Amino acid sequence: MQFSPCLLLSQVTCSTIHAPYCHQEYAETRDMAAYYMVVTSTDNSVFGDTHRTRMLFLPKRTELCGPSEECFRNCTAKDIRSCHFKFNVHHYQTLSRACYNCPYNASDCARPHCVPGDGVIRQITVVNNRMPGPSIQVCVGDQIIVDVKNSLTSGDLSIHWHGLTMRAFNGSPGTPHMDGVPGVTQCPLVPGQLFRYNFWATEAGTHWWHAHSGFQRGDGVYGGLIVHELKDPHLSLYDYDLPEHLILVQSWLHSTTESKYTIRRYGGDDDKSDSMLVNGQGPYQSPVATELSGQIPYQRFKVEKGKRYRFRLLNTAGLNCPITFSIDEHSFTVIATDGHPIVPVNASSLVISSAEKDEIVYGFQAPTPRISYVVFNNGKCCRIRDNHTAHYTSLHHGT
Repeated sequence: MQFSPCLLLSQVTCSTIHAPYCHQEYAETRDMAAYYMVVTSTDNSVFGDTHRTRMLFLPKRTELCGPSEECFRNCTAKDIRSCHFKFNVHHYQTLSRACYNCPYNASDCARPHCVPGDGVIRQITVVNNRMPGPSIQVCVGDQIIVDVKNSLTSGDLSIHWHGLTMRAFNGSPGTPHMDGVPGVTQCPLVPGQLFRYNFWATEAGTHWWHAHSGFQRGDGVYGGLIVHELKDPHLSLYDYDLPEHLILVQSWLHSTTESKYTIRRYGGDDDKSDSMLVNGQGPYQSPVATELSGQIPYQRFKVEKGKRYRFRLLNTAGLNCPITFSIDEHSFTVIATDGHPIVPVNASSLVISSAEKDEIVYGFQAPTPRISYVVFNNGKCCRIRDNHTAHYTSLHHGT
């Protein structure tokens, strides 16, 4: 298994910016140019700092990693680390000023802090100006520390670590009080309050974190939580396990989830989603889509001929609706579900229920179109009928 090359912040930028802000840096890459937009601090940061950016010119395809991202590595029993993250939960907006000229300039849609959604502007709730929120990538046995600040104008908050049991580990006591259930394992965070979650990555596999409130989760407070194993029983089946090959599918509304629930309960409206997003973006599939919503780019994943890639799929839908996953004219191998390895199964499609996690291996050998479309179909669970119930994501085949 190979990992992407990583250029540590301490080697590149920490000497030129204030060290306390190194963990907040983000990077974006472009095929046409090797540049990165580095965010050294944000208006909505935990520390309430001002917004500053700088440009760094680095070798093409080099990944920029901060201290928390250094926890993504080849896992060994002797290398146990403490991984520290900072979550600032706040209200936000799709297609905000951070998106510049998105979607008319497609590259702007990939800017740090740009949340394209499906092109319909609405209020959302996010972590660190991002949807999905930060992806946590660690090894079994690592200590995970997450400082969470509730920066909402109103509403309590807690974060649940979906898939981790919070059990005792390696002589350390269990941490059930870190499970994120308000009123049971902890008091919820009121607006302005800070709370430190401190627990161990005890279960390997594909997991995720999300707000315990279904309203907040449906509006954007969620992200991946990947615990890499020391010895993967399926290691021989794939060549690459890349952090960017995490696919989070979200049923999406054009209003807040709370508004949808209220109207459904008291007004008799349906409980169907308006569209679907993959990693926070995707065009609104509707005959009446606006000029703006129809141009939002699909999420793209690049693969090369002769290489086998491990993909991690999560159905983060706030509405309890299964989706069907398939790749046009290609099959794949399912190797794990809900954090547990299984006997590998070859498949042409896969049904993923709400909150379910699956892992697949995909590769191609024969001549194939440059682009294959990944189809996420939620059928009758979507408001849009007929030929507009599917969301597409593209696999770009290289040589």
